[in-house]
Amino acid sequence: MTLSFRDGNTSQGAVFSDLAQAGVAFELIYGGINDIRGRVFGHLTLALTGDDAAIDGALAAIANHVDLTEAPRHG
Repeated sequence: MTLSFRDGNTSQGAVFSDLAQAGVAFELIYGGINDIRGRVFGHLTLALTGDDAAIDGALAAIANHVDLTEAPRHG
């Protein structure tokens, strides 16, 4: 899954907190974040691990903050 921080209003910490609260583990695969005058812009690609329902709930929560591009799930 790739997160795109475009409006600068959401921190990566807030997104990581939403994932953790949903019980979803994540690993940073690739990405880059820039802080421009206190606003965050960039992309992060994460591998998510957890129950499908927990992942779906976490994605719904963070979709309110960032743009998401989902890769197909394997399993």
